[in-house]
Amino acid sequence: MKKIALITIRNEMKNMYFEELNSIFSEYLDIIPYSLEVDHKYQTNNNLLNTAEIVLLTNPNIFSIVKDLVRKDCTIINLDYTFLKNKVETLKTFPQDTSALVCFNFYEVSLHVATMIYEMGITNLNLTVYNPETRHLDGDYYIAIVGANSAIVPEKISRIVSLGGRKITFSTLIDLAVAANVLDDKLENRIFSYSKELALPNSFMNNVYANSSFTKMQLQTIMDCIDYSIMILDSDFKIVNYNMYLINMFNIKREILNKDIKEIIEFKPFSEHKLINREIKNVLIKIKDNKNVMLTIKRINNTKINLTDAYIILLKDVTEIIKLENTLQKQLAKKGHITKYNFNMIYGNSKEIKECIREAKIIAKLNKTALIIGESGTGKELFAQSMHSESPRKNYPFIGINCAALPSTLLESELFGYEDGTFTGGRKGGKSGLIELANNGTLFLDEIGDMALETQAKLLRVLEEKEFMKLGSGEVISVNVRIIAATNRDLKTMVKEGKFRLDLFYRLNTLTINIPPLRKRKEDVAQLINLFIKAEGINTASMDEDVFNFMVNYSWEGNVRELKNCIEYMISVSDGKIEMNHLPKYILEESMESNEAIEQDIFYKLTQYEKDIAIDLMKIINYSSGGRRSVYKRLKDKYNSLSEYKLRNLITLLVENNLIILGGGRCGMKLSNLGKEFLELY
Repeated sequence: MKKIALITIRNEMKNMYFEELNSIFSEYLDIIPYSLEVDHKYQTNNNLLNTAEIVLLTNPNIFSIVKDLVRKDCTIINLDYTFLKNKVETLKTFPQDTSALVCFNFYEVSLHVATMIYEMGITNLNLTVYNPETRHLDGDYYIAIVGANSAIVPEKISRIVSLGGRKITFSTLIDLAVAANVLDDKLENRIFSYSKELALPNSFMNNVYANSSFTKMQLQTIMDCIDYSIMILDSDFKIVNYNMYLINMFNIKREILNKDIKEIIEFKPFSEHKLINREIKNVLIKIKDNKNVMLTIKRINNTKINLTDAYIILLKDVTEIIKLENTLQKQLAKKGHITKYNFNMIYGNSKEIKECIREAKIIAKLNKTALIIGESGTGKELFAQSMHSESPRKNYPFIGINCAALPSTLLESELFGYEDGTFTGGRKGGKSGLIELANNGTLFLDEIGDMALETQAKLLRVLEEKEFMKLGSGEVISVNVRIIAATNRDLKTMVKEGKFRLDLFYRLNTLTINIPPLRKRKEDVAQLINLFIKAEGINTASMDEDVFNFMVNYSWEGNVRELKNCIEYMISVSDGKIEMNHLPKYILEESMESNEAIEQDIFYKLTQYEKDIAIDLMKIINYSSGGRRSVYKRLKDKYNSLSEYKLRNLITLLVENNLIILGGGRCGMKLSNLGKEFLELY
């Protein structure tokens, strides 16, 4: 515990103040009582004074006597006193202009008490301060006002009114608690309880907020550090404290302390005195020069002691809030919540993909909820990021999450965040959710069809009300975020099965983008193959024509993602020349199965006569190249009834099944690797 030295002149005052202080600070401070009358005279406890970090003086003049006995760095506090309220109130019972003599053992004390009586609103007495050293007395006095131990009263005054023992003021107790850094709820209650019956001057609120060291030094420093305009008003709406932000906000160039607020600032909440019994929190108002500010009014009325009502006023310029929000959003962008893709990075010359891009660009600018539908690997997030980059929100965060990758409870905590203590082992202080982090930007919810029904209901509230609550909190948070959802599932069927909310489906299904699968835009495959080969950085890599044709006609169930992974694999296992055997094993196996299927399919379509012609045709092409005319002459010798029309149809069938390859110009025809394998199987 910190040590404080209580230094008085008289020993009886030392004992009285020690009991008062010890009843309040017994568990907080080690109090060393010291009086000049006894301890200093007989040099007792002198060695203890040097251990005190705080010195409490009942008279500032005695410090010069003990200054060599205390620490050089000690904190000095002057003890101020008052009296019980009921004792002081008895003075009001006397008639107006009653003459009264204030009689205490020291003239300075009498003068202090007289001033205090006037400050407490006692106006019915004509006070005279008695000097016990001169004992000079002019005039007649009806009463003498004394303390508990005052005995020096002129004989001709018969009526004596005692104010009782001195009590330490509320301000002194607070100053002491703050200086020792021990003020907590328990000690605050003790101080309030002690001060409840004390007489308080009419200017008490002004003294507390403007004159005590607690508020004048520490509170003022805090107020000036906060980037709000702050005012403290008394019950008459007069300014008893303020900070420099207020002066700058309203460009005030005159003294405003103790001035009525209506004389300084003109705006509605202070007109007609509508503040009484009313509090306001974060209300947007207009003030002079059409400034928009957020207004908060807090009423102070502590029932533990008789505090006059006061008001704390906070004003925040909205312009500063917007600047701060923009700064935070830029900081979020620096943390990685930005897009990497735009529409220029979506490749393809097919009519299907060009139309899809056109629709996405239109929807991007609408700034509304959108739904992207497409198979796995078609590039749903690529489209979502491109739409964000093209939208009015492009300078704000883009945050994406895969709803299928997390359990429902974890997904909720990621989306909505949680308060401190909501989860065992959760982050200390709680966590902001992705919805809050994406404020003013875009939140991409991939695979939304896998979201739990309970989470869907909470998401619907975000879409409709633009607000949500963190897990474990009752506070509603407003948010301005655009949702772009994506799915590879049939949400309409899921609605019928009760696995997806109907209201959420209709909320999402207004603006939809359907990305076509790769197998429906085969003309884009060749461009993507060349693009992915270049992306690997191997300029010398080449692909066998059979492989190229095979890949163009392959179904690619995994779409663009599967094609990209396939290219990366083949380049890794080849020495620069990519051939059929470099295809991933699962594709080769599927190819063998498809060969058998093709064989059966072709034979089912052809008559035996046509089948024989087709096989002979493939044999001729396999062993000698040639154009359709030369092949027709050779087959005509064996099949007299063969027409050029029939041969053309057979060649078309074999080309469509990727068994033969048509060369340009005079190059004629040749078997593909698939055709060779088919011929071997046959």
